[in-house]
This record gives sequence, C-alpha cells and structure tokens, in this order.
Amino acid sequence: MLVLMLIICLVLFAAGTPVAFAIGLAGAVTVVMSDLPLTLVPHRMVFQLDSYSLLAAPYFILFGYLMEKGGISARLFAFAHALTRHWRGGLGQATMGASIGMAGLSGSGIADVSAIGAVAAPGMKDKGYNPSFTAAVLSSGGFLAPIIPPSILMIVYGSITTVSIAALFIAGIIPGILLAVLFMIVIWWRSKRLGYGGEQRASAREIWETFRSAFWALIAPILLVRGIVVGVFTATEAGAVAAAYAFFVGTFVYRELKPRHYFEIFLKAGLMSGGILIIIATAALLGWLLQRFNLPQMTVDFLATVTTSPSLLLLLIMGMLLVIGCFIEVLAAAIILIPVLAPVGAEFGFNPLHFAMVVLLSLQIGTVTPPMGVYVFLANRIAGANLAATFRELVPFLFVMLVVTLLVAYVPMLTMLLPGWLYGG
Repeated sequence: MLVLMLIICLVLFAAGTPVAFAIGLAGAVTVVMSDLPLTLVPHRMVFQLDSYSLLAAPYFILFGYLMEKGGISARLFAFAHALTRHWRGGLGQATMGASIGMAGLSGSGIADVSAIGAVAAPGMKDKGYNPSFTAAVLSSGGFLAPIIPPSILMIVYGSITTVSIAALFIAGIIPGILLAVLFMIVIWWRSKRLGYGGEQRASAREIWETFRSAFWALIAPILLVRGIVVGVFTATEAGAVAAAYAFFVGTFVYRELKPRHYFEIFLKAGLMSGGILIIIATAALLGWLLQRFNLPQMTVDFLATVTTSPSLLLLLIMGMLLVIGCFIEVLAAAIILIPVLAPVGAEFGFNPLHFAMVVLLSLQIGTVTPPMGVYVFLANRIAGANLAATFRELVPFLFVMLVVTLLVAYVPMLTMLLPGWLYGG
C-alpha cells in the first residue's frame, strides 16, 4: 500500500494537480484500497486541524497582512536602506535587512517575498541591478521567514509533536541571524563581481527619522518573543495579540490602515490560511496512513541496519529531506514526514528541539531549489527575471543554507544555547 500511495502521489504531481488535492486523493484511494472506512478521510483531516496550537497560524498571517497594508514593509526597507546604502550592493543589502524585519512579523516566506519584493524590486531595477540577482536576494530573504520567529512552519511542527513552539521560536534566533549575516556577505561578494557599488552614506538625521518611522514594527517581534518567554501569553495567544497590535499601529499610529482595506486584508489572510490548512489537513491523512502501515518503525529498523552512528544518521536524514523538499511543498512534507522522523530522532537519542531544527532547515531548502522552489518562482515573477539565471545566482546563497544546516546539525549549541539559557533545559 505504501508503494501504491507513493505512485498515486507522483502521478498526480506530474499531472500538475495542486499539492493538497494530490495528497488528499492519494490518501483517500489508499483508504479505500485498504478496506478501511471512508469516513476516516474527513475524520483524520478534522482531527489534525482540531489543534489549539494551529490557531496561531491564521493570526500570524493576518498580523503580516495588517502590517504590510499599514505601510510597514516600506518603512522597514527605508530604515534598512538608510543603514546599508553606502555598502557595496546597498540596495541588495537593504532588501535583505528588510526581509529580516518582515521575517520577524509574518512567519511566512511567501508573505515576506511578496511584501519586500513589491518595495525593493522597482528600486533595484531603476538602479541597474540584474533582475536575476534581485530575485535571488528576495528568495533568500524569504528563506529566513520560517526560521526567525514567529514561524508558521514551527507552529506546525509543535502542533504535531510534543516540542514546545515557544522553545522552537527561541531556537531559531541564532541560526536565523547567522543565515542573514552570511547572506549579506554573499550580496557584498556578488555585488563586487557584478559591479554594484554603494550610494552616499545616510546622515545621522536620516537614519534617526527612518528608525523612528519603523520603530513600532521593529519592536513587535521583540515584544512577542519576550511575552512568550516570560509566560505572559502562549505562542497561540501571541498570534492574537500580534494581530491586535498590528491593527492598532496601522490604524492609530501609522494611520495608513483604513476601513476600505479591511475586506482585502481579511480576504488575503483567509485565502492564505485556508490554503495552508487544506494542505495540513490532507497531509495529516497521509501521515496517519504512514503510521498505520508502521513506516516509523520500519524506518528506524532500516536506518539501524545502515548505521549506528548518530552523525551519519543526521547526514542521511538531511540528504533525504533535501531531495524530498525539491518535489513536495514544505508544509505538506512536514506534516507527512514529522510523524515518521520524530520517533527516529527519539530512538537514536537526539534532543527533540535540536532534531526539529535540523529537520525544518533541511526541508526549507526545497523552497529555493528546482523544481518546487516556490520562493524563487514568486520572486522571479516580481523581479521579471529569467528563471535559469535566477537559479544560477542562487548557488552561493544555497551554499550558505547548506553550511548553516550542517552547522546546526553538528554544533547543537547553535539551537540549544538560548532555549537552555531561558528555560534552564
């Protein structure tokens, strides 16, 4: 049955069927072929969605759209540009800096690429930046969103396992900062080779003015993470607090959020939330079937015959996830594979938090690699670039992602230091 389910998925993917429907149909057909009651299909889908933790996802999505419509992406970009415009490749550096800020607001790579791309891409085009380079920078900036808290991908992981979502948020801070710094170094290096210089250094007054304008957005992630850490609210409650905060700032501080914007914001947030939740629901059915067919234990037994070395096991898992991420949407892959991989990590004695970060980083790389590469396709459309050229420009950024993933895997302190310090674990 496992083979049948895999074949059905591959055929539907090859036919261009949307991910959620391909996975759902594969699961439904497998249920029927296994002589299981068809009522299991809606039951498992609803069971997965009946999660308090998952409530955070729609709230954070709404938070991101409220902040974007409230003018936050433009303010973040202006502040980042004032700080970095005198650097080589200053507009690229500003784009990455603004992406870091949006990552701490939206939790979604798609939202990050869309919001920052709409502001940054026209300016980079006017200054003569290669569209493929622009698309590569935007794609890499989007990669940060599920790593820097808050993160929808982390919320999904925590809702499936017993790993604390708050601890996952904290664990992503150091890897996220490391990625951002290395991405900026790559932008500097590529800008030097492509001949992109800097602009006139911003005055202290201009830096202060752009900082003051972006202040309410800059402190939002700090307030949220701080509130979660000290126990003022849970990660789920933080989503609701974030949405209320964004509404207040956009309406009464920036005064750019008007009643005429509400329908568009809620429509976009609803569509994105619905799309994500449909993928989660259908993937949950497939994940349950994999567990019923005892795939987790089969995987443990197989890996035990291949190696007893935890270090080699991590490398094998990362390699497998890199390949899978190239073909399956990251949320769907997470829902399907986490119930399989979490027992493997426990069996081989990995810290659940450390193992979670390795899995999430490895899966996330698929968002910037062909043929899936959802961030790349979106950024490419925004920048008006050639897709093949964009993937070539992404190579050094991809190298950074692989290096950081390996560092996280083999230097656990990168993910465990802050949670251990804050929670005493």
